[in-house]
Amino acid sequence: MGLELEELVGKTVHQVLTDDDKVFWRFVTEQGNVDYYCFADCCSESWVNHIADLDTLIGQRVEEVEQINLFALLGAQPEPTRQSVDEVMFHRVRTNKGICVIEFRNSSNGYYGGSFARDAIDDVKYPLSPVTEDF
Repeated sequence: MGLELEELVGKTVHQVLTDDDKVFWRFVTEQGNVDYYCFADCCSESWVNHIADLDTLIGQRVEEVEQINLFALLGAQPEPTRQSVDEVMFHRVRTNKGICVIEFRNSSNGYYGGSFARDAIDDVKYPLSPVTEDF
């Protein structure tokens, strides 16, 4: 798997949208929409759990994206949220205004995983709303 969110590098993000479950994501840029889906293998769940410093992303050109695996950083598993094992991946999206952090989670029994995968979104089936603040 390549670096998640790498398609945003070099683009200016004008708006971020998501569905009610925070599984489908659209980044509206001057070069068009960049869509992502929180993919989950069988018997697991994936979602975006938090966004911090969204104001450093909106209206700014993305300069770099870095992924940080919480397990690799701490050397220990984080507390599980929905099932017995959680994988937590932080995406640090750097612009000239600062760093926006997007926290992706996958919860499973430990045998399955997920990713923040590039995918087109069916707007009719999954209505999207603007994300205007951190959560």
